[in-house]
Amino acid sequence: MNKAYINNNLPSPPEIPSRKSLSLKKKLMVFIITGIFIFIFFQTKGLESVLNSPGIKKIAEFFIFKGIFLFVIFPLFLLGFIKYLKFKNIISDLPTSKIRSASMGMVELKGTAKRKYNLLSPCANLPCIYYKVNKYKRANKANQSGWTWYETIVSGSTPFYLEDDYGRVCVYPEGAQVLPLKKETYINTGGVYSQGISFMVPMGQKWEEEVILDNSPLYILGWAEYPLNSDKSEIKKIRLEILRKIKKNEKLLSFYDTDKNGKIDAHEWEKAISDADKKAYKQFLSGSGNKKESFIVLDPPYKGFPMIIAPTRLEDKILKKFNLYIWVNLAGAVFAFVGGSIMFFTN
Repeated sequence: MNKAYINNNLPSPPEIPSRKSLSLKKKLMVFIITGIFIFIFFQTKGLESVLNSPGIKKIAEFFIFKGIFLFVIFPLFLLGFIKYLKFKNIISDLPTSKIRSASMGMVELKGTAKRKYNLLSPCANLPCIYYKVNKYKRANKANQSGWTWYETIVSGSTPFYLEDDYGRVCVYPEGAQVLPLKKETYINTGGVYSQGISFMVPMGQKWEEEVILDNSPLYILGWAEYPLNSDKSEIKKIRLEILRKIKKNEKLLSFYDTDKNGKIDAHEWEKAISDADKKAYKQFLSGSGNKKESFIVLDPPYKGFPMIIAPTRLEDKILKKFNLYIWVNLAGAVFAFVGGSIMFFTN
């Protein structure tokens, strides 16, 4: 390991799980489906009798010649169209915010990536905030180009910082769509590294490494919320001072007295406390020249909202990518519905 990249001031990254060929859930599904087919096979005394049975033939004719299979895939294309159209609209309508002035909820941020942990890429051994390594074994020793994937290692759950001139946020990339910029391939063919040099790659294997390096300019779309472990004592003092000012100011008290009965009830006082919390946090951030962890950014808690992490130079490509997905899914939905309707009413 290159000691020049080791930062003793940073903690070691949390343990990163690898992804094998099949997850437990997928293995269970394969096992159940295989068991069903085996049961049908033995119950009907052979595969040929299954295919030639009148019931199976009628189902196949109805499913294929009546175009039912097209109606089955139609909602998949339609849902894909709606999903990517929503993604595109969120990105297009959401303004890019500075960290200090960002609102909680969906945010679009730009800044510089900084490591929170001493994370190094496995192959190139470079300081980074994200890496993904796909590992392949040679499928056939006589065939140099035949490779079989067997494992993927991703640092996707390792938090990192995003900084700009106004502050810093902690990013939790679990569940995000990450678009790395740097990709390298490392191949060890019998002790000779034919492409790239990394002594981590075992003989007869190929590793493809994608990374986002430390200090890279970064674009992030995600969900912002206040951290639970911020400097609560200092913020609490500021909040109490704001609430004291509200109690002494008749105009402010009148503002929170929504029912105009001359008294502040519990519900109205909760609104005052909520506003004081927000003002205290902003005052806390603006009161120091040092960069503080303003808030955290993570995967949105609502379905249908994306989290995207990408180098800033790929921002335009993200919109183009979503535009392509929109048109492909729309064309597929139209084809499936029209084609299925024609086949259903003509056959």
